[in-house]
Amino acid sequence: MRPKKVILCVDDNEQELSVLKFMLATNGYRVVSAVTGQEAIGIFAETPVDLVLADFAAYAKAQELVDQLYLQEDAWSRTAVINCLSMGYFSSDRSIREYAERIWAVKPVT
Repeated sequence: MRPKKVILCVDDNEQELSVLKFMLATNGYRVVSAVTGQEAIGIFAETPVDLVLADFAAYAKAQELVDQLYLQEDAWSRTAVINCLSMGYFSSDRSIREYAERIWAVKPVT
């Protein structure tokens, strides 16, 4: 028999957490839970988990704010430009070269 997959559920709303735990447990998962991020970090450090589910209500609320911002064309454009300008240096050539050197330990073909 395969061991049950372990899911760490993190939510500060204990009622939502309880419902989520019940749904997952009745579907054959082993559920561990945390009410705070700090508690989740402690559990994660001590318990091997297969999946982490975190605060869906906060995610949904953030998505609503994104949806509202998207309807404001100037504000959305400004935010998008600031986001792009805040990104770090990226180059696919550099990334592939670093993977080749550090992870795959291969040299380029010349």
